[in-house]
Amino acid sequence: MAKIVNTYFNWNDIEDEARLSAMRHGLAVRRQDPNTNRSYFENLSITLFPSNVDRNNFNLAMDMQLPINAMMNNIGNDHNFVKTVLNDLLQVDEFTSKLYNIDRKIRKEGIAADHALGLFRSDYIIDKYNLLKQVEINAISVSFAGLAPSIEQFHRYTMKQFKNYTDTELDEAIPKNESLKNIAQALIDSHQIYGKSNSAVLVVIEKNVINIMDQKAIEWKIRELSNDSIRIHRRAFHELDNHLFLGPNKELMLNIVNNQNQVQKTEISIVYFRTAYSPIDFEYENSWDIRLLIEQSRAIKCPSAAFQLAGVKKFQSVLNDETILKKYINVEYSHLMNNIWKTFMPFYPVNDANLKLLDQKPLGFVLKPNREGGGNNYFGYDVRPKYLKIMESDEAKAYTLMEYIDQPTVNGYILKPSSKLVEQQPGIEIKTELGVFGAILASTKTNELKFNRNIGHLLRSKSATSDETGVMAGDGALDSPYLTL
Repeated sequence: MAKIVNTYFNWNDIEDEARLSAMRHGLAVRRQDPNTNRSYFENLSITLFPSNVDRNNFNLAMDMQLPINAMMNNIGNDHNFVKTVLNDLLQVDEFTSKLYNIDRKIRKEGIAADHALGLFRSDYIIDKYNLLKQVEINAISVSFAGLAPSIEQFHRYTMKQFKNYTDTELDEAIPKNESLKNIAQALIDSHQIYGKSNSAVLVVIEKNVINIMDQKAIEWKIRELSNDSIRIHRRAFHELDNHLFLGPNKELMLNIVNNQNQVQKTEISIVYFRTAYSPIDFEYENSWDIRLLIEQSRAIKCPSAAFQLAGVKKFQSVLNDETILKKYINVEYSHLMNNIWKTFMPFYPVNDANLKLLDQKPLGFVLKPNREGGGNNYFGYDVRPKYLKIMESDEAKAYTLMEYIDQPTVNGYILKPSSKLVEQQPGIEIKTELGVFGAILASTKTNELKFNRNIGHLLRSKSATSDETGVMAGDGALDSPYLTL
C-alpha cells in the first residue's frame, strides 16, 4: 500500500527542501537574464516522488534495447533502404535532404572513420491496456542520461524524508540507474578503440546551452573514470569555423588557442553531437560545411549522418510492417522480434483517403513530422486543420499520422520553477513516458559490433492535460520509475 506524505511536514517546507535537494543533485538548468545578460540556475522540472511503472513492461523495454541498437545500425548501413524510405521526404524536407546528401557524398568518397558510435533512447508509453507502445527512437543529442541517476537519488531522498520508506523498500521498487556511468564508459571505450591516447573528444553544442548540467555530468564522469587522461573540448558550430581541418590521413584536427594566445593542433577521436538535430541548429552560415568536414574525417561520429538518418521518424511507419522489421533484427534477437513489433502503433500517410479516419476519431491521432526534439507534433483538435492544410501539398510527405496512445494517469506532484506544490493538493493527474538508453559501436567496414549495451533508463512525466513530454521545451518533468506488479 502506498504511503502518504508525513503530516509532520508542511508543503512550504517540503517545497523548499525539495528545491534545495534538486540543486544539490545537479537537477538544474541554466537561464540568462535578458536585462543583465548574466546567467543563473533554477531547478529543472521534476516530480516530487517517483511514479508507478509496471515492472514487466519496464523489464521488457530494457530487454528490447540491444536488438533495437543493432536494428538502428543495420538500417544506417543499408543505404538503398534509407534512400527508398526517405525518397519522398527528401523532396520537401531541406534539413533531411542536406543530411542525406552528406551521407551519400561520404559513401561515394569512401568512409574514412573505422567506427560509428550510436547513443540512442527508445521512448515508450504504457497504454490503457497495459501494453508497451513505442513513441519514437532518438538518435542524436539524446538527453538526460547524465541526470537520470540524479533524479533516482533525489527520489530516494524524498521517499525516505517525507514518506518514511526504508532503504529495503526502495531497493525493491526503484531500479538502480547507471546511465551516467555507462554513457561515459561508452565514450571512453570508443576513444580507446580509436587508438590515439593524445587525441581528444569534441562535444558540438548549441550556442547557448540550457541543459548544461546533463552535458557536464557526462564530461565530469569521463574525467573521473579516465583519471583525467581524456581531454574534452566543447564548441558551437561558429567556434569551429576556421579552427577545424583535416590532417594528411583525414584526421580531424582542432586548433586550440591556449592562455598565451598560442595555437596548438589537437587530433579529435570522437565528435559527440549535443546539437544538430533541427534546422535552427544550423543557423550559422557555415554549419553544414562544418558538418560535412566532420563526416569526411577519421574521427568517430556520435552519431554519424547514417545513424542520424536511421532515426528519422518516417522509419517508424515502415518498420510497422512485420516482414520489413524482421529483416533488420539480428538473428540472435529473433526471440524478441515479435515483442518489438507489437510496440509499434499503426501509421497512415497524409492523403485524402485517410481523412475519413480523422472524421471517425477526431481525437484518436497524432500528426508527426520528421523532427527530433519536443514541440513538433500536432494533437487532438489541432490535427485536422493542419492535416487539411498540407493534404494536397508536397508538405504532406514530411508528415505521418499515428494512432494516439491512450494511457492511464497516476497521481503525483510536479515541481516546476514557477509552480507551488501547495497549489497541487491533493496531487495532480500525470502521465508518464519511459525511455531506455542504448549504446553501440560498430565497424563501418565490416559492420562488426565492438560493443552493444543497454546503458540505463529514464522516466519523464507531464500533466495529464499536456500532450508533449519535452522537459527542456517546458512541457515535461524528469521522473523515475517505482516498479509495481
